[in-house]
Amino acid sequence: MKKKEIAALLAAAVIFLLVGCNYNRILISPPQDRSVAADATLTDAPATPGDATDTEATATDAQTTAVQTAADTTTQPSVPGTTAQVPATAAAPVAPSPFLRTYDFSGLKYSVHSTAAACYDLREDRFLYEKNAGSRLSPASLTKIVTACVALKYVAPTAVYTVGNEINMAGPNSSLCFIKAGHQLTLYDLLCGMMLASGNDAAYTVAVKVSSTIAGEVLPAAEGVSRFVDLMNGFAAEIGLTDSHFVNPEGWDDPGQYMSLRDIVVAARYAMSLDVFRDIVSRPTYNATFLSGQTITWKNSNLMLDPASPFYLPGVAGVKTGTTPLAGKCLISYYRDDAYELLSASMGNPTEEERYYSVRERIDTVRYQ
Repeated sequence: MKKKEIAALLAAAVIFLLVGCNYNRILISPPQDRSVAADATLTDAPATPGDATDTEATATDAQTTAVQTAADTTTQPSVPGTTAQVPATAAAPVAPSPFLRTYDFSGLKYSVHSTAAACYDLREDRFLYEKNAGSRLSPASLTKIVTACVALKYVAPTAVYTVGNEINMAGPNSSLCFIKAGHQLTLYDLLCGMMLASGNDAAYTVAVKVSSTIAGEVLPAAEGVSRFVDLMNGFAAEIGLTDSHFVNPEGWDDPGQYMSLRDIVVAARYAMSLDVFRDIVSRPTYNATFLSGQTITWKNSNLMLDPASPFYLPGVAGVKTGTTPLAGKCLISYYRDDAYELLSASMGNPTEEERYYSVRERIDTVRYQ
C-alpha cells in the first residue's frame, strides 16, 4: 500500500473517532435549564397561541380564587358592555395584569356601614373595590340614570313636550322639580329637572312623552309608563345589566324594582359616555326657562358639586343621589383629575354624612396611595 493511501486512511479514522466522541457527549450531557430563555421569550416577544391558552387558564383560576377569598377588595375584570346598539355578552374572567396598580382599601372607615360599595377605574376599565356589589338592592333614584339613557337613545334633547297629568303618578313624599301641567319645555330641561332636582314628576313626564313619541301617538299615562319601563328593561339587557329589573322610571321602592351596585356602575359608565348626560349631571345648578314662559332654578342634589357644602370635592362632575326607606342613602359620583377617572358608589348608608364620606374615602384612597 502506498504511503498516500495509508495517510488518507489514518485521517479518516481520526475524524470518525472525533465525531463519535462528540455524539456520545451530547447523549450523556444533562438537559439544559431553559427557564431563563423561556422568561426572556415571554418578556421580549409576543406569546405564541399555545402560551395564550395556558395564560388564560391560569388567569381564570387565579381570578376565581381571588373572588372567593377577597370579595371586598379584589380587583375585578372589566365590566362588560357599553354600547346600547349591541347586546353585551359576558366576558370570561381574566386575572389582573401584573402591571396594573393595586390599592389598599383596608383602612376604609365609612364603607363598613354601607350595604354595598364600589370604586371603578374608567381609564383602566376595572373595579378597584367591591363590597356586596352583586346583590340585588332597591336602587332609589339611581334608577334615573337608566331612565335618562333610554330617553336619549330614542329622542333628541331638543324635543319639545307639554307636561300632562302623568305628573300625578309621582307618589306621596316624592322628590319633585315642580313642573306643572301645561308647562312646555325641552327634553333637555326635563332631564335636568330629573337628574339635578331628582324630580319624580319629571321622570314620569319623560317616560310618557318618550314612549308616545316612539309610538307616534299620545298614549295614556299608565300605558306610556308601562311601555317605557319595557324599554328600560330591554336597554338594561343590551348594555349587560344582569341583576336589574324595573317597574317604574323614578326608582320608588317596589319588590320588582332592583339593581345591583355593579349594574349601577355599568349604567353610569355608559351614561357618562353620552355628552348630553355628562353636561347635565356636571351642573351644580341649572336655570331653566320654559318655552311656555316660566323660569325655575334646580340645584344638583349631589353636594359634592356644591362649593358651599362641607362635602364639596373639586373634580367631581356627577352623577346621582338616591334615597328611599328601603334603599337608604345612596350616591354614585364621578371624579376626574389628571391621573384618575373614577366612579365611586355607595348604597344603604344610614345617614347623609356617611353617604358622602363613604364615596369620598375610596376616591381619596386611590388619589393618595
